[in-house]
Amino acid sequence: DNTFLDLIAKQVSSMREDFQANIKFMLMNSFSTSNDTLAALTKYPDLGNAEQLEFLQNKAPKVTADDYAPADWPPSRGHEWCPPGHGDLYPALYGSGTLDRLLEADFRFMFVSNS
Repeated sequence: DNTFLDLIAKQVSSMREDFQANIKFMLMNSFSTSNDTLAALTKYPDLGNAEQLEFLQNKAPKVTADDYAPADWPPSRGHEWCPPGHGDLYPALYGSGTLDRLLEADFRFMFVSNS
């Protein structure tokens, strides 16, 4: 069975072949989905390596409901953070250096989709 990532990967590969174009494919991942996503995409080496395939969202601290203090979860510190969501696209592109790398590679346009 194909996952949603399989369908996207196959679509990008097909478009590259059909249009004879180097269509760039990237994902904005979160710290909690990155490993699983990159592992799933290893079956599509033509899409690129991990550095070429993704940039990470920033992290936002979770806060407690009663006093908005930073959450404390000693058994698993990763549970003290959350990804800020799709609104983090531009800060994450800029802050990760991805925007600079794309501009240096002469990319001038980007199609963004929330899939």
